[in-house]
Amino acid sequence: MRTRLERLAIPHTTNSLGVLTLSAGLAMLDPSDARSVAEVVKEADEALYRAKQLGRNRVEHATLHPTPAGSFLF
Repeated sequence: MRTRLERLAIPHTTNSLGVLTLSAGLAMLDPSDARSVAEVVKEADEALYRAKQLGRNRVEHATLHPTPAGSFLF
């Protein structure tokens, strides 16, 4: 989605690339996870701001969280 938006080349004069771009923050809520929806939304928001700080036009994921089964969630 990010690259497709950039390829549309929609003019955006205040963006350093000169076109509209997308920055996003991702987090995942697993049904077996003890975190609340509000916590996951907060993590996604923090990842979004990190994406913007790291140069925009990118996708960042939330910190990994161990699950009870020992695997990891984003």
